Amino acid sequence: MVVVAKEVIPRAENDGAWKHILKIYLKDFVAFFWYEAFKEIDWEKPYELLEQEYLPVSMKKNMKKHNVDKLFRVCLKGVENICILLHFEIEHSKPNRIPPLPIRMFTYFYKIFDNHEENIASLVILADDDKDWRPKRYFQRIWKSEISRTYEVVKIMDFKSRKDELKNHKNLFAMAVLIQLAVIETKGQQKLRLSTKKERCMNIMSPVEREMYKEAEANVLMKMLKLKFNAIPNEYISKINSADATSLEGWVDNFVHANSLDEVFK
Repeated sequence: MVVVAKEVIPRAENDGAWKHILKIYLKDFVAFFWYEAFKEIDWEKPYELLEQEYLPVSMKKNMKKHNVDKLFRVCLKGVENICILLHFEIEHSKPNRIPPLPIRMFTYFYKIFDNHEENIASLVILADDDKDWRPKRYFQRIWKSEISRTYEVVKIMDFKSRKDELKNHKNLFAMAVLIQLAVIETKGQQKLRLSTKKERCMNIMSPVEREMYKEAEANVLMKMLKLKFNAIPNEYISKINSADATSLEGWVDNFVHANSLDEVFK
């Protein structure tokens, strides 16, 4: 019997930033978080973002709809014209959301399969602060009828003891993990979070590394803005190029819910 919790906790606002970065840097994301898959994918062939085919999942009439976070079609190495679907979900809090994560993941799976009839591999990034919460399987059995769906799980908390390794890592998602760890460590301290999640990461880097990171973050912000707003006026480009790390981080946070460039840079 499946027990469904009643309390609903909304998604964290920084889900959006992760998804936009994933959209631009899929290869780096897979290389960092899912190396087994990275080795099997033919990155010489173009991959396809199926965002236009997001599948609304409504479990019951009184539940809000949920969309697949990110869905890509990629081709495999050494196999003629064989492609699979990569499905990613980002969870920033241990939710008592309805429905629970395993049910949602199973529902996403059969909705995607029904729509595409292709092989699907799923990965969930758990960016919450509960080291013991690791739901990775949906299972149901009644008599001899049973069904199971297992998916890959990466826990951000598991990187806590690897900060020295992360700060020297060349993959940009190492820095994303460091920032997320800082967010977790400042939970409940909203006034300090904006500066702390950046400063803790910046303080462990050399001046050259800090400048390189700032340039990388400015580049990511520019690409995100172009995806959402198409053109960026020169005045905003100048703002980005001359901004410090804290300002860039604030604009990235604003970007998630902004409907205009003015709202991003307010």
